[in-house]
Amino acid sequence: MLRDILTNVCRHLPVNNSKVVMVSHLGKNYSCNPKYLCEYLLANHRCDLQLIYLYDPTNCSPDVFPEGVTPVSIYSKRFAYEMATCGWFVSNTRIPDWFRFNPRKGQHYIQTWHSSLRLKMIEGDSNLGKNYETMAKADSAKISAIVSGCRFSSDTFHRAFWYNGKLLEYGTPRIDYLLNLSNKEKSQIYAKARLSSEVHYVLYAPTFRKGGDLSAYSINYNALVLALRNKFGGEWKILFRLHPNLKDTVNVSDLGECCIDMTNYSDIQELIVLSDILITDYSSCMFDMAFMKKLCILYASDLDYYLANERNLYFDIKSLPFPLAQNNRELAELIDTYSENNYQKILSVFMQSIGSFEDGKACERIAEYIIQNND
Repeated sequence: MLRDILTNVCRHLPVNNSKVVMVSHLGKNYSCNPKYLCEYLLANHRCDLQLIYLYDPTNCSPDVFPEGVTPVSIYSKRFAYEMATCGWFVSNTRIPDWFRFNPRKGQHYIQTWHSSLRLKMIEGDSNLGKNYETMAKADSAKISAIVSGCRFSSDTFHRAFWYNGKLLEYGTPRIDYLLNLSNKEKSQIYAKARLSSEVHYVLYAPTFRKGGDLSAYSINYNALVLALRNKFGGEWKILFRLHPNLKDTVNVSDLGECCIDMTNYSDIQELIVLSDILITDYSSCMFDMAFMKKLCILYASDLDYYLANERNLYFDIKSLPFPLAQNNRELAELIDTYSENNYQKILSVFMQSIGSFEDGKACERIAEYIIQNND
């Protein structure tokens, strides 16, 4: 295989300690922890580091990357060269065998994962099959350090990740972005997303079900908008964002004028910034919203079935700080009776219980770790 030949040749070339190769979701997009670490490094260490970002041209355009970052296709010959000679490699997902990445002396692999905290069980805590487990164990053996956003996540990584190595208990870059955003940057996101700052937005971002089942997505959107208007006043719109695996499965024109389809919008963090309220079911984005101290509502019409047939959860969903509705009547009622003071008190207690490390300085700490550990 050509990739094997190229990789073997390139592994005889020197490792470049100042080269950082990053990838989000195996190249499907420019997002999540690697994106925000990349942009911090670009802004603060431009002269010190060479920044490479891998992308899959069938899902992502090289045009999305900022000036100063070199995009490299995962299908290109250059991909083998960059992987074999980088000093640092950063990913937010498992790296499969076809990446042909076997760290040499002087190469460091930082795993950021794709959340600060999560509801659904992962890795060894979940039954993901023998083939996945074999791949995951091989990947964990290559990791130099895992970035953790809280004590709960640290415990999870050491227990369930087939990993006993270094943890960087620094917080996570994707939460840095949410905590440090300026008003100017927020205005730029409104323009990019073609949304109005005069409108209140509720982001609806449910998780994926086995087989692509859509029956759980049963919110009455017009009734939801009416409940929000009656409770909080102002104009409300729903940012409708299905899981990427469900793209094109719903005719958004059937949802009504109150909904704006954002399924193809690349970065959910930016939508969280613009949204006053998040509605999800089992997605880890609920915790991203919580770090911003914004309201997250859980709408889980299939709760009993999901627990029995989909994924086990780390928390009793009814013990989370987020109001829970299982039908449209309950959703309208909890909006009507919502108390901001009570929500913030419960949220604060929960954050203390997980031992959050999120203070907006994760990227700064990771950058310092990279600079100090260049061999």
